[in-house]
Amino acid sequence: IHSVFNTMESAPLAVAAAAGERPNEVLQHTAVAGTSKQRIESLAAKLSNLHVDLQKENATRRGKLEGRMRTLDERLTRSQIAEDTRQKLLRDQLAQAREQLDHERVAREILDERKSKELQLVESNAALELAEERQARQELEERLSHEVDQCYLQ
Repeated sequence: IHSVFNTMESAPLAVAAAAGERPNEVLQHTAVAGTSKQRIESLAAKLSNLHVDLQKENATRRGKLEGRMRTLDERLTRSQIAEDTRQKLLRDQLAQAREQLDHERVAREILDERKSKELQLVESNAALELAEERQARQELEERLSHEVDQCYLQ
């Protein structure tokens, strides 16, 4: 930018001399050009500063957003880990409950089988005792009948 302004500063004097203008007019024109040059340099500096500030602000925003995203990611990861742990615990509890139910079912089936055998044993013992009692009664009746017959026959 500076080299452009330096050539712009000397150019009006050469053009003015060739055109036959007076040096005072050229100097006034050069003074206005110098003021314009300072103004352009000032505006360029401000624009450059604004650009730097904008880049800094963008970098700051980006950093803050990246920090927030990291924080959210960490929270999500912790939440997922906690949820996975909770689900694993529930699966383990469910598996234990199923295992206990299976054991109870097997125990109930064994008990049912045992009670059925006991009932069959009691029924067979009762039937056997009833048969023995019938046999004993029949033998008693026959003996009594035989004794009665012998008492009458004698």
